[in-house]
Amino acid sequence: MKKLGIFRFFALLLGAAASFATFAEPQTVGELSIAERIRPVAKGTGFAMDGYFVWCGSVIKVGEQYHMFASRWPVETKFPEGYRQNSEIVRAVASRPEGPYKFAEVVVGKREPDKWDSGMAHNPAIYKAGDTFVLYYNASAIGSRYRQIGIATAPSVTGPWTRRDKPLDLGFAADANNPAACFEPDGSVRLFWRTVNLRVIISVARSFEGPYTVANDGVWPAARLEDFFFFKHGGAYHVVCEDNAGSVTGHERWGAHLCSPDGVAAWRPTARPAAYDHTIRWTDGTEFHPVRRERPWFLIENGKITHLFTGVYDGERTWNQPVPLNPPLSLTPSPATPWKPPRDDGTYQNGGYWATPLPWLMETLMRVDPARAAAAFVDAVEDFQARKDINEWVNDNAPKKRGVRDYCASAAMPLAGAKRLRAFLAESGKQPPPELAKKFDAAEKWLREQAKRVLRGSSRVGKDGVRIFTPDATGGYGAFWVRDWSYMIEGCPEAFTREEIRDGYLFLAAAQRADGCMPDRVRADGKGVYSPGGEAKPFSKNGSVDQSPFMVILCHQYWKLHGDLDPFRRTADALEKAMRFTPRNPANGLVTITDAALFRPYSFLDTVPLVGDQQFDSVLFWDACIKLAEMFAAAGQPDRAGPWRREAERVKKSLSTLWDGKLGLFVAASEKWRQPSVWGSLFAVYSGIATPEQSDRITRWCLDNFHLIVHRGQIRHLSKGAFWGRPGPE
Repeated sequence: MKKLGIFRFFALLLGAAASFATFAEPQTVGELSIAERIRPVAKGTGFAMDGYFVWCGSVIKVGEQYHMFASRWPVETKFPEGYRQNSEIVRAVASRPEGPYKFAEVVVGKREPDKWDSGMAHNPAIYKAGDTFVLYYNASAIGSRYRQIGIATAPSVTGPWTRRDKPLDLGFAADANNPAACFEPDGSVRLFWRTVNLRVIISVARSFEGPYTVANDGVWPAARLEDFFFFKHGGAYHVVCEDNAGSVTGHERWGAHLCSPDGVAAWRPTARPAAYDHTIRWTDGTEFHPVRRERPWFLIENGKITHLFTGVYDGERTWNQPVPLNPPLSLTPSPATPWKPPRDDGTYQNGGYWATPLPWLMETLMRVDPARAAAAFVDAVEDFQARKDINEWVNDNAPKKRGVRDYCASAAMPLAGAKRLRAFLAESGKQPPPELAKKFDAAEKWLREQAKRVLRGSSRVGKDGVRIFTPDATGGYGAFWVRDWSYMIEGCPEAFTREEIRDGYLFLAAAQRADGCMPDRVRADGKGVYSPGGEAKPFSKNGSVDQSPFMVILCHQYWKLHGDLDPFRRTADALEKAMRFTPRNPANGLVTITDAALFRPYSFLDTVPLVGDQQFDSVLFWDACIKLAEMFAAAGQPDRAGPWRREAERVKKSLSTLWDGKLGLFVAASEKWRQPSVWGSLFAVYSGIATPEQSDRITRWCLDNFHLIVHRGQIRHLSKGAFWGRPGPE
């Protein structure tokens, strides 16, 4: 029952992605794209006001009239920045959708200085929910530039309008603007919005009043998107928005058309993603090429999208300009698609978000979307900066919200991802958008300096004067951990001298147990500790099955950095003995655990008693076999290299038994538990053991389910809603 429940959960979670090709094809929005439907319009239409800049423009038909809610501010305050302190929301009326529209009233203007929206109001978006007219907008208080999103409601489109004393609780505290809602038949709502840095977020609520829950806090991290119009059609969700940097359409500030199966995740461009360009055609045969064309809004009348409205700027004046769509886009009725937030209150190895696997995620993403890989790195660094801490793991939704401060692997490992991304960009000739590239450069520079600080701060003097490096700079862990030391070297080797890396490896190797078991960690006094957990209450008799492979990897790291095989020659027999101590399935060669009291899995998962063939540890063992063979070959011992190459091939061949082809991910273990492993799948791509087809499937899964596994560049072991050993969604 557990296996069936887990499979059903992930099948439901990923089923939408499998069907994406169906609804993303052009026929789901008719034979013509939106851009191909746009027709010329007469001059003098739209909405303009003498003495004011007019921007935005949200239109709804009530009775026989068309009501436009737009923003305006005095021309003396300049465009566009004048809106930040002076914008107000007005209503204008026309008898035709093209207009011209005539000013009717101010709907949201300045008010008492103690109110959240006392200073300015902007970005109106009008909807009717049941019998209530709902006006979303962003605003700020007098003297403040911090924008928040709120609503005003009325029983009639002409008012009276009731403003709220507080902004909406969107589930994410940030400077917020560009609200765009999509209402379900049951009154629930999905809300697109963005932050000041163009971070695109989707929040959901049972009604427009909220409170809202964040469903996706990074809709398209690699693209700069804003100014959303959100609608549902043909069982799918659509958004038309401004492609600020041209990442989707290939043209800066053109309109981009994206689709999603559930209105939350798996957003992709439609087959012809350019919804509009910067040319408006007049009925007299001439053309207008605005300096800026933004804030798209579609008029939906009798179930059809009939007109596109955009704010335009000709270098001096602004107005809202509609253009007709012919033929109109007939929207297919869609049933309510309820969305319930998956449970996300886990901690540590069962629900925490970690920066350690960020390079594995970056490697996986960069193959298809290097900009998104760069954005994930920037996101993680900005989170470190905001928290003023590089933590072991975080989860703001959990009772315990973070692990150990100044954590070395969190500081170092993302730099390994940055190095790989730079190599990929240099080889492929690709580059992220210029602004993202600048952020990436700055983030890498900042993190490198912080990593050196944290790594050096973790050092202690051990037995015989050997300098050891603990997992954190706060003294929380206290001893010299094997895999943490390897991660420090992988991400930031320049933090250590040649002698420190050599002597540190030999210090750990000297603590090997007589039966071949390598230590989990070594105390400053040189005493080895062989199991994770406390010394008084160890988790297992023989430690974690990653200990031997990591010792091989450490030896290999030193050799590759400094070209010195002497430590390997001194410990080659010990390394082989350690590798043979690692428990393996005689039938297929995979690393296996038959009893969690004897062995535990990979130490960043050692609180989870996985049983059966181990996916992550088998990949790690495969990597160690290759590295061990490489060192033997370099040392002039090909006869000892050959058997380890064959063991590596055996593991690689058998790893397919842990591949779930229906989901496109590796599972963590063959028995307890056969749950899709995010970390293990990413690591398989990063290490190179995954086949090209498997890598492609894993990459696509990550892109489609980014919001379920990543929070501010840090990664969960399992998807949101999934917990180790539990049968289904929570």
